[in-house]
Amino acid sequence: MVLVRETWANSIAVWKTTRDGTRIWLRLGNAFQRPLFLCIVYAAPQGLPYADNSLFKHICQKVGEAMSLSDVLLAGDFNARTGTNTDFINCSQLVDVLLVPQAIEDTLPNDMLERQNRDTVTAG
Repeated sequence: MVLVRETWANSIAVWKTTRDGTRIWLRLGNAFQRPLFLCIVYAAPQGLPYADNSLFKHICQKVGEAMSLSDVLLAGDFNARTGTNTDFINCSQLVDVLLVPQAIEDTLPNDMLERQNRDTVTAG
């Protein structure tokens, strides 16, 4: 289910979806200068009977197709395994890429707690 503001209803359409419900692609139209293709993903943890081992291959194929039409945004639960690495984005590393204002970076806590994760496996 996708809930949208009524005034945006005519600007958003389902572009593609899957039978198993792991991915839905939305085409966000008139609200932007160019359409934006948004893919919302749920990747089941490996080992479960409904986990799709080819999920990322399918996502890459559709991303390529969507990028040939316009811009793409991926979002969702990819069930990434980060082991004992940090599981958040260090915004100070993004300043040059995304032009994150210095004020935002300055508000981040300097004393982030070390993760207490027993899972030492990393994906990828």
